[in-house]
Amino acid sequence: MNTERVGQTYQDLKYKNMRTPSIGAIKEYVIWGVPKGKKDETILFTKAKNMAEAKNVMKILENKYDVKKTRIQVIDLSKSYDIKKEFTQAIGAVNTYKKDELSLIDEIKKNSTLVKGKISTSPQDGVRYRYDRYVFKYPHALNYLVKKFESLAGRSKNINIGNFSIYYDRPKFAGSKNGSFMMTELVENI
Repeated sequence: MNTERVGQTYQDLKYKNMRTPSIGAIKEYVIWGVPKGKKDETILFTKAKNMAEAKNVMKILENKYDVKKTRIQVIDLSKSYDIKKEFTQAIGAVNTYKKDELSLIDEIKKNSTLVKGKISTSPQDGVRYRYDRYVFKYPHALNYLVKKFESLAGRSKNINIGNFSIYYDRPKFAGSKNGSFMMTELVENI
């Protein structure tokens, strides 16, 4: 018996099994979220074998453990990819806000009423999402909010910060009362 051929067959089988979808080596489902009492998003679970299992775990985390802003990141290991780019995309939107941007978002949230949008599904990848609107409670913006907005946007009427889009309805004439704010937030993986 040719022992070299037996060893080679074993190696072939071993390699083949490592890439079998039933073992879960093709895609990895990473669940991210903000745990109760924390401010920052973190990886919470990586052992899901498929999207359905990942969604079930995500619901458990939200309902039983009060985790907020959960989402599923799908990493396709069958494709070659740039690990640095994948990781940056996964955490970039969470950690790249500047302090003054977060401050403006928080202040607008405090002075607005949240109107949840209609849930839609992306035809390309099946991701469910909605646009939530934050409608300003007052007819005219507070001076300090206008200054914060203008320090970020200059003379522009709107700015985009991560998943947020902020619009300021500027008055038409100098010396008029301040306009009003409206902010929308893209909420994904619902």
